Amino acid sequence: MDLIIIHDSEIKYFEALKELENEKKIKIATFYLHFIKFFFKGLIRRNLKMIIKSIFSFIFYLNSFLIKNKIILMGIAPYDFRLIFWVHLLNKNKVIFHNSWPYWTENDYPEKVKFGKNFTLKTWEKFICHKNLYIVNILEKAKFEIIKKYNKDKDKIFIIPHCYNPYYFYLNNDKHNEIKILYVGRFVREKGLEYLRDIIENFKNVKFGIIGEGKDKYILQNVLKKQNVLYYGYIGNKKRLGEIMREYDILLLPSYKTNNWEEVFGIVLIEAMACGLVCISTDCIGPLHIVKDMENGIIVKQKDLRMLIEKIKLVMEKNDLREKIKEKALKSIEFYKIENVKRLWLDVINKISNGEFNAIN
Repeated sequence: MDLIIIHDSEIKYFEALKELENEKKIKIATFYLHFIKFFFKGLIRRNLKMIIKSIFSFIFYLNSFLIKNKIILMGIAPYDFRLIFWVHLLNKNKVIFHNSWPYWTENDYPEKVKFGKNFTLKTWEKFICHKNLYIVNILEKAKFEIIKKYNKDKDKIFIIPHCYNPYYFYLNNDKHNEIKILYVGRFVREKGLEYLRDIIENFKNVKFGIIGEGKDKYILQNVLKKQNVLYYGYIGNKKRLGEIMREYDILLLPSYKTNNWEEVFGIVLIEAMACGLVCISTDCIGPLHIVKDMENGIIVKQKDLRMLIEKIKLVMEKNDLREKIKEKALKSIEFYKIENVKRLWLDVINKISNGEFNAIN
């Protein structure tokens, strides 16, 4: 079964689909959605692979007016005006809109409509309501909001979360002599870098591990040099990431919502839970779907440094609390295992291919 993926992150968020391809259950072709942007980005970075893929994506776009009877998975931010260049795919194909944005009934979108607002909004309404459009959300909230706003057939909306692979992320029962804290994420301000910096300053005798890279690295430049901080840089290898995680006890995710971004899932949370870490996260929409406070993790208010410090101290001091949370966390993430997510994807693709429209969730 062939699947065309049009998504700027390529296969990053579709590990389960890639595994299905490795098992020869589906065949995937991937193309950039914003191929012009990636062409120039490739030129600037001198990335030949990106340039070539951009060219092939452009060729695909030219041919897309002729293709038919395909299943196409598209990832595009809500109200991105560039949907007008792709909406024609619905006429002769079945399109899966992969959506991670949870807010549809409020005026809160990652892409602000800067011009041609009425036309763009009507195009999106046509897109969402089209009979050949199916939606895969990573959060339940998005499903209900889309139904409420567009009266979309609920049987054409599915919930499939991101996943983790237990081959890389699993529990190590070795006991640590000291409690160590880990941060994994992009170095951008909205990930709560100021709070991470201040926490490191407040826990001078605690060892921290920092994994990441990004444009706002300067916020952490002083603490990354401290003796109690081990900076790993960017780690793209899942096996290595799992190995590092198993050396730590607590994962911090101090993200906060901005005008056009929120932590809408938090893959690092389920990966860390699988490795036996206690996750302390702010109450962004994604973590709230994964972490139940004082059960399988800890939830704190966004931008509340005092509360973050208090909860870290609590987890460090209460060995029985850590063990209880770790035990419940391992049970709660069964749903996110790659085998389960593979099954969900395969069921959805088969139902769409065969014309069955009853939602499976």
